Amino acid sequence: MKKIILGSDIDEVIFDMVPSFLSRLDEKYGIHSSIEDIVGQDIAKSLSVEEDKVYDAIMSVIGEGNYSLLTSSIIMPFIVEDHAVKNKIFLISSREPRFLKITKKELDKNFIDLNYELIFTNAGSKVDAVNKYNIDAFVEDDAETALDLLDKTNCFIFLFDKPWNRYIGEVDRLLRVRGWYDVGRIMSSGK
Repeated sequence: MKKIILGSDIDEVIFDMVPSFLSRLDEKYGIHSSIEDIVGQDIAKSLSVEEDKVYDAIMSVIGEGNYSLLTSSIIMPFIVEDHAVKNKIFLISSREPRFLKITKKELDKNFIDLNYELIFTNAGSKVDAVNKYNIDAFVEDDAETALDLLDKTNCFIFLFDKPWNRYIGEVDRLLRVRGWYDVGRIMSSGK
């Protein structure tokens, strides 16, 4: 079986951050909402909330650490070991650089033996990193990022199914998946 260069987003692909963001919005501002209320990439617009409140909730949750794992992400290290070149994954995030240390700490705490390279794009495009490292397949939840990768790279995209990305359908080189179990199953089948 051919090994590939594998890349992945972090938030909502490895760490389950949205429930914490929504809980923080509720605690601080009395804004009650659910994940299903987020129907587009713009959380503030989806929830009819001021952008500064959403930004504050997101930044405070990221800065605190103690992230929850998405259930399926516990098998991600096995997928990396079985399918990735040099048993390594490139974790590419658009988080702000000030969160590099806490992100690395949370990854190391949850995935002791995971061989990864952590790359922060500082709210920039992930396209440059995907092209720089010749990534063959990328795991993502953000529809706009997925479309950008389709347009400007040659990589295959596994799009985690989320309410905020359901407005795009499957196209050549993009496959909607429910989690890492699907990613592993598809990669094992050689598709």
